[in-house]
Amino acid sequence: MKKHFKPACVILCASIIFQAILMYTPYRIKAMNEDVTGQHQALWESGSEEYDNRALTEAAPSISLQMYNSNTSPQSNTISLNIKICNIGTAPINKSDLAIRYYYTVDEEKQQSFWCDWSDSGSSNVYGSFIKMASEQPGADCYLEIGFKSGSGVLAPGDSTEIKCRATKNDWTNYDQSDDYSFNPAGSGYSDWDRTSAYCAGGLLWGNEPGMQDAEEEEEDDAGEGSGGSLKLQVYHAGKGDRENTLYIWYKLYNTGDAPVKLEDAKIRYYYTVDNEERQSFFCDWSSVGSTYVKASFQRINVGIENADCFLEIGFKSGAGVLGPGEGAELQCRVANSSWTSYSQFNDYSFDRGNTGYRDWDRAVIYINGDRAWGTEPIAAPEGITLVPGLSSMDISWGPVACAEGYEVEADGAVVYSGAEASYIHTGLVPGTEHTYRVRARNSVMLSPWSEYVTGVTLIDKPSNIIKDVTETRISIRWDEVEGAGGYDVELNGDITDNGQLTGYILDGLLPGDMYTFRVRARGAAANSGWTELMEIPTLPDVPLNIRTVSGSSFIKVLWNEVHGASGYDIEVYGTPVDNGASASYTHTGLEANTQRIYRVRAKNSSGAGVWSEVTAASTLPAAPNNIWIDASDIFLKITWDNQAGADGYDIEIDGTNVIGLDTNTYMHTPLEANSQHVYRVRSRNADGVSEWSEEIKGIVLPLSPSDITVLSVTDSEIGLSWMETEGAWGYDLEVDGTVIDNGAAVTYLHKGLAPDTAHTYRVRARSESTLGDWSTLLEVCTLLPVPSGLKAHSEDGEIVLEWDAVMGADGYDIEIDGELFKTGIDTRYIHEASVAGTEHTYRVRAFNGNGSGDWSDPAYGTALLGKPLNITFYAQSTSIALAWDGVEGATDYDVLADGEIADNGSGTEYVHRDLKPNSMHTYRVRARNEICTGEWSDPEAVFTLVGIPANVKASVEDGGITLIWDEVDGAAEYDVEDGADIINNGCDPIYLHNGLEADAKYTFRVRAKNENGEGQWSEPVTVVTGPLVPVNIKAEPEINKITLTWEGPDNAASYDVEADGEVVEGITDAAYAHEGLLPNTRHEYRVRARNEDGVCGEWSALVEANTVPEITIEVARDAEFSFVIALPAKQDVDKYSVEVQYNPGDIEVLDLYAATAVIDMESGRIEGTGIEVEELSGDRIVYGVENAGKPVVIVLRLMSRTNAKTGMSYRVE
Repeated sequence: MKKHFKPACVILCASIIFQAILMYTPYRIKAMNEDVTGQHQALWESGSEEYDNRALTEAAPSISLQMYNSNTSPQSNTISLNIKICNIGTAPINKSDLAIRYYYTVDEEKQQSFWCDWSDSGSSNVYGSFIKMASEQPGADCYLEIGFKSGSGVLAPGDSTEIKCRATKNDWTNYDQSDDYSFNPAGSGYSDWDRTSAYCAGGLLWGNEPGMQDAEEEEEDDAGEGSGGSLKLQVYHAGKGDRENTLYIWYKLYNTGDAPVKLEDAKIRYYYTVDNEERQSFFCDWSSVGSTYVKASFQRINVGIENADCFLEIGFKSGAGVLGPGEGAELQCRVANSSWTSYSQFNDYSFDRGNTGYRDWDRAVIYINGDRAWGTEPIAAPEGITLVPGLSSMDISWGPVACAEGYEVEADGAVVYSGAEASYIHTGLVPGTEHTYRVRARNSVMLSPWSEYVTGVTLIDKPSNIIKDVTETRISIRWDEVEGAGGYDVELNGDITDNGQLTGYILDGLLPGDMYTFRVRARGAAANSGWTELMEIPTLPDVPLNIRTVSGSSFIKVLWNEVHGASGYDIEVYGTPVDNGASASYTHTGLEANTQRIYRVRAKNSSGAGVWSEVTAASTLPAAPNNIWIDASDIFLKITWDNQAGADGYDIEIDGTNVIGLDTNTYMHTPLEANSQHVYRVRSRNADGVSEWSEEIKGIVLPLSPSDITVLSVTDSEIGLSWMETEGAWGYDLEVDGTVIDNGAAVTYLHKGLAPDTAHTYRVRARSESTLGDWSTLLEVCTLLPVPSGLKAHSEDGEIVLEWDAVMGADGYDIEIDGELFKTGIDTRYIHEASVAGTEHTYRVRAFNGNGSGDWSDPAYGTALLGKPLNITFYAQSTSIALAWDGVEGATDYDVLADGEIADNGSGTEYVHRDLKPNSMHTYRVRARNEICTGEWSDPEAVFTLVGIPANVKASVEDGGITLIWDEVDGAAEYDVEDGADIINNGCDPIYLHNGLEADAKYTFRVRAKNENGEGQWSEPVTVVTGPLVPVNIKAEPEINKITLTWEGPDNAASYDVEADGEVVEGITDAAYAHEGLLPNTRHEYRVRARNEDGVCGEWSALVEANTVPEITIEVARDAEFSFVIALPAKQDVDKYSVEVQYNPGDIEVLDLYAATAVIDMESGRIEGTGIEVEELSGDRIVYGVENAGKPVVIVLRLMSRTNAKTGMSYRVE
């Protein structure tokens, strides 16, 4: 038999919209109601007059909230809530501003815990706190406040967020939910439930707090303050005579509204004259509500009101009841004084002389909660109210009222003034806004009726911040909105236009450069503002037309037509705007010839600049030719100049008359007479025109050239020259080594004081009166070689070496040794071999070439010495260097120069330099000596000691490997590591990793440094012994108060260490460990390592996490049905998981394995329409398999209790 079942639940939902108080809507404060938290809540109602809702000042937040209780059993150790909160407003809400309060009775002082099982906002972003209420309310002494942490995000309009959470007492005792304020045992799914409240930024947006509904019901009973409650009064005088010792005053009180009125809130005032000072007495002879519920008091009036020096105030006691809509209450009352003397009724304000029965009577007054609801007081309402508006104020005045001690002014529904003066200035108003006022008088005992309403409008200001936007055909102006303005007028060229409420005005279809005048004013409801200052706004001028250019070699002139309405022009010169003033032309000067420039022009006026014209390109003309020079001979003149960029050709003017057009930059003027003179100038030309003429240049034809020069004589210091005479020559110029010398008419020249073997050049030309002839052919002549200088002789390796300075131009050298001549090549070094050590020799040298030999040099003398030691070898260590060399023939002893200090090494050919620093440089030289002489030092050698030995070599076992570290060695470039039998280059890193360790193995290491100078010495060996392997297959079997660990250990393990929640337990000999005394549903962390017989421990295993099984205490009446709900959050790192539920079948009977579907499921297998499968169903155990683990899942079991005693259930997720 199929039975549809869903667990009873509590529903939360709300939609309260807070609106800003409407402009132009009168209002008044109705009451201040203190809520359960001690805060005050302001209750508002609109005034008695209705006005249009003009504007909302802002968009207010609005939310709805839905909730149901997963567990609806009256007695339960867990409060299970499912909450959905929705943003039904138009503005986003920060989740961290939201709070939800669930009211309940904790019944006793106990610590409580909160869990958020799942939320689409992230369970870690949800918090809960428990707050004890200051005073108990029906169904509530505590509330759970649920909120969101900072950073939880924003709830956008139309979006919702869900929370699945639980609360328990820390000792897991039961709550009694049956009388909890926020608990709804009849709930069957998400629906509105106003007994759970929701807040935004501290303000109540939804629901009723405990005690709040009663207050609202009482307010609904209040008449005269809501839209549905009003009373009227009928009076009948049983004693109608003027003189009566008893005033018989009967009343009928009617509820003419649509809301009930509590009688205890109502008061009736009857105004009369006592005429004496005697004590008054009141009697209620009968009342339809019971005379015992009627009470009264007397109040003397001491302000001189006509026809009243006292009033009787009749009220009702608590319990008098409620006067429903259309219902009435009657009171038959009387008043007498203590001496039973007569009253004069005809002068009493509230006495009705024409009364023959009950009738409406407004001279008796009804008050509800202190507000007048019926009748007219014996003090008159103020009259003659006048309003004088200002920009942000309203000056109110009225005529004085007799018997008034003061006045109250109501502005827009709220009392804003209470004082003695008959005037008031209402300030802080918005310009151009309408305000409604009324006034009433008051004295110490009463208030007059309100005057009639008077409405006034504040003045408004002129528009400001006027901004214009102008084009060639359009003018747009805009201004800031004027507060209180109902519209705007725009005056254009003297014509006024109604612009409506727009704060901008656009004038289209205009002509460029035309002038327009504007001014603006704001229109208010009662008056207009003043005009703004008159603005003259021209449209932008049009684009300049007919742009043309005129060019020269160094300028470009740009011209254009004047533009209508323009006050000036900008010209853009090669991308840079230039203000050209009002001129319609621009001359660009200082330009280089044949350069192009681009221009564009725009007109401008006071409104701004118009559109740029199209770009115009123009080029300067080519420059006049420059660098003009003339090549002359004795028969022609050749004129040449530099080519000019942009030139297509040239014109040359000859002797001032003849102009010839040329395509090249050269002109040959021939044939001409010798010594004749001619004048030239040149200009460039192209398609755009011709340049200016160049400066004039003169040319003279040369005289005839002399014959070639003849060499008369050459020595090592002089050269003699001669040449033939030239006909017609006045003299001769001789160019000697590039320097021109005036040689007069002589045809010979002797060049003296020359250096030996130096080359010299000569040429000659004839000279007439004004012209120089061509040079003769260039002649080069050399002086003879000099004597070699710098001859030196020195001993080297037992031989004598001769060296001298090279002689420029020499083909070789002659050497004289002890009078014997030897010829050599051009080498300036000569070795005299087979010399006996200690024997002196004499030497001279001279140079020779094709011109002969030079003179001998001065003699030089030399003696042979011992040879240098050869084949010097070095053997470096970290702190020493050893030297060895070959012996020198004839040597008896040796000196070693080590780092600048000479050591006598005796006859030995080995030397050890000790006590040196590692990686330090040292220099060495060696020489031989005997009793006759000392030989030369060997060439210096620089040698480095080896780098130092690595220190502080340490090894540690980590993560299955050995890490070897050592101190860096000064000067080391790399390191070698001796790993067992292997030598490994470790580069420059002072850390070495050895991976792939074997358990219980021994590893030995040494380290040495090395650099370009060699390998250093090995460090002392370091030995590491590894521990056992890491335990594997670690499993954690949780129970409610215990977790049992098991593992597989390595064969050589002697014991184990277990780290449980950070604490290490040692000396465990079995491959199992029980962690006991744990709390249910708590998380714990473990890892394991093995030790061998030597106490060496292996690596820790990976961290294993496990939860103790949660136990839920069930206390449900026998045969009562209840639901067990498991809410599972999404798991992103798995595809499937299982849920195991354990229970006592003797205490609990399963009615439905998955109550969230319409079918009762009682067998193992897949649950239709879900990703859940019942994998195991035994006597006390149910296992669910859950697919689609990436989504949250809720499993609901429907169960029935078989006992009245407490029982337990648990579940775990794997």
